[in-house]
Amino acid sequence: MLSAIREVEQKKLEELKDTIKIRHGILTYRFEGNRNISGQSLRAAVARLCPQYPQLAQRTSSGELIYRHPHVQYKSMDGMGVITALGEETGTLIEVFATLPEIFIGGNRIRIVEKKIEIQDALFGPSNEECEYVFTSPWFALNQENEKIYSMSDEEARRGLLNRILKANLLSMAKGVGYFISPQISATVNGQWSEAHSLFKGVRMRGIRCRFKARFRIPFLWGIGKSSSSGWGTTVPVAGGGRNVA
Repeated sequence: MLSAIREVEQKKLEELKDTIKIRHGILTYRFEGNRNISGQSLRAAVARLCPQYPQLAQRTSSGELIYRHPHVQYKSMDGMGVITALGEETGTLIEVFATLPEIFIGGNRIRIVEKKIEIQDALFGPSNEECEYVFTSPWFALNQENEKIYSMSDEEARRGLLNRILKANLLSMAKGVGYFISPQISATVNGQWSEAHSLFKGVRMRGIRCRFKARFRIPFLWGIGKSSSSGWGTTVPVAGGGRNVA
């Protein structure tokens, strides 16, 4: 595990002060029988199917987990399987899945009957303009420690806590793809939020559904926060905000 951590820490971070273009891939699948497959199951299937590409499951060549914001995310949206990728992993993702006819889940073969691949340069990073986003799946903002703080706090204190976590998630996302950004970045929960409890790996998690504003460009359908690699915390710009495409 330590070697995986060192692998990430040894990469020198580049300071990012303005919006840049970053390679972004979106692969959309429809499975036979319109099977609805969770992001977690899709991620596990890919790890088994493509052991020669451990980075697609956020692991090193020796199988150790890489502790960083994921470069590849797996989601279930509107009955479709969706895989998104940023940066260099986009090319690997396309190479592996462009001709993939099926996946295996729980020992069952599931054919892919429809496939769409989009590759584009997305806008990423600090922005002079304030951008508004909405979570399309619950945002797992709270860990075991700040869950207790959240539970004992009033609404104002909860909002302040969520704002700090939101900012930290954006900093973590930038660091995960190799960039350092100013910790003074603006990010705030916009309006009211609701709570959505979900089961993840057998554990009941408190998720947050809300809109938020940030002076930061996030690629379309990209997730932030805990377990974003399995589809949680997926964001899209609000109506009229476009897809942040360069």
